[in-house]
Amino acid sequence: MYIINPDQYLLPSYSISPFRTLDISSNNKLPENEAIDTYFQKRFTGRQFSYCNDGKGAIYKALEYYRLEKEDTVTILTTTDNFYISGCVTAEIEKFCNWSREMTPKT
Repeated sequence: MYIINPDQYLLPSYSISPFRTLDISSNNKLPENEAIDTYFQKRFTGRQFSYCNDGKGAIYKALEYYRLEKEDTVTILTTTDNFYISGCVTAEIEKFCNWSREMTPKT
């Protein structure tokens, strides 16, 4: 379903700084291109790579790769020692194991 003349105040807005909401639409219209595959193959010869749509997907793939068990712990360290950790990050980790802000023997 498409709305031809939507109310400008009812349109969704996404915070993807430094980009604009319009950039999402523009990027989705770009043609498929394998140039990035060629770039990565040349830069990282013999290494595998995989694309993710978002950070949550990347976390999931990484944790899946390591085959963590429920009693394992992922330690989250921040470069700024900021206390805040997004629930999106911790929720992905909790699908596999525990998380902590400190190194433990189960890390």
